Formats: sequence, structure tokens, C-alpha cells
Amino acid sequence: MGTVLVTPVTEKRHLAFTLVNRINAKIEKEKGNAIGISIAFVMMGTGLASITAALAVYRELSLPILMTVTILAMATNAAVISQQPLKTTTWLFLISMLANITLLSYQIFNLMA
Repeated sequence: MGTVLVTPVTEKRHLAFTLVNRINAKIEKEKGNAIGISIAFVMMGTGLASITAALAVYRELSLPILMTVTILAMATNAAVISQQPLKTTTWLFLISMLANITLLSYQIFNLMA
């Protein structure tokens, strides 16, 4: 008979899925604090969105930035007010914050240039 080669199968971990799983596990763990967390989402999300929106109209109007910021902030606020599950509001908040930070950085960079 021939020789059989056996190699161990190693599990490849994908960073993106691991990060999503960690965030979802943290959301599950914090479900008891959903009301307080949701209030913090509204305050922080609206605050950062207002700064980004103010810079969008500072020198000349940037309608795409203003619309993006407003829609994302209001989507998060609407999800909180309508008492959507914590997982939904958390992901909306994270997307909103990521977009706001990106657009705010872009605007500050252009302001300095």
C-alpha cells in the first residue's frame, strides 16, 4: 500500500467575523443596561453628528455630507425611541459613529488645507 500523509486541519480565524462576534457577545452581555446605553447612544451620536453637520455648512454647503450625517443620526435616534432591540440600535450607532468620524476627519483635513 501507499503512504498516507495526514495533516492537521487548522481553523482559520477571520478578523472581521471575530470582531462582529465579539461585539455581538458584548451586546448580549449588556442587555440589562439597554435603556442607559440607548440614552448614551442618542447623546453621543447626536453630539458628534451636530459637529460634523456644522462643519458641512461652515464655508460652503456640502449637501452629501450633511444628508449622510443627518440620516444616520436620525436612524439611530428613531431606533432608540421606537425601542428596537439593543443589537439593532448598537449596530446603527456604530455605523453612524464610524461615518461621522470619517467625515469629520475629512472636513478637518480640508479645513486645514
